[in-house]
Amino acid sequence: MIFTGNYTQNFNSLGTSGVSWGNNTTLLGWTINSEAFAGTVTAGNGSSNAGAVYNYGATSNSDRSLGYLGSGANDFTNFYLQLQNNTGSLLTEISVSFDGRLWRSGGLQPGNSTNTLAFYYGSGTPTTYGSNVTTGWTSVSALNYAPVVNVAAGALSGAATPVSANITGLSVANGSSIFLRWLGNKGTGSDAGLAIDNLQVVPEPATWALIGLGAAFALWRSRRRAG
Repeated sequence: MIFTGNYTQNFNSLGTSGVSWGNNTTLLGWTINSEAFAGTVTAGNGSSNAGAVYNYGATSNSDRSLGYLGSGANDFTNFYLQLQNNTGSLLTEISVSFDGRLWRSGGLQPGNSTNTLAFYYGSGTPTTYGSNVTTGWTSVSALNYAPVVNVAAGALSGAATPVSANITGLSVANGSSIFLRWLGNKGTGSDAGLAIDNLQVVPEPATWALIGLGAAFALWRSRRRAG
């Protein structure tokens, strides 16, 4: 996915039914890797306890979110987003924000407390692009979504919990890519249904300053040539 300075994704384009998924096709830049994933993102409202990748939302509601449930053989789920830097400058810092949404309770503790969508990022070509191995990736615990709800197992409303943080110390050259990764696990006991929604990625001031300097230089050069 070409990144020019502001990326947003609310997953509503998935619709209200199951989706035959194509990596980097159904949603540009997105890849799904899950132990129990056979190519279909299942429409769900949290009523099912089956391990799967889910297109979560209230029944027939166009407001959707991308999620998973780690029950049974679904021991891990990965959501990857590849963003190719096309800002015209070195990418040194980005702000990432999204809503974590809980569509199903895994039951009384420890069910919910052990389900997490853990956040990682990588640049260049990450050394692992599947399973639950995190070699070559950098974790950002402030962007983990790990809800704790001590209620009986069953469907929930998908209430949104805002999650946000800045990722600093990057060095992503123009034309190179950064990969964002959400890794879902299979918890202890019954599992919860977790999802992400309303994602936004923007450069932070350090990068914007470089972009601004580049634009100012280009304007100065064009005026000098015109003179």
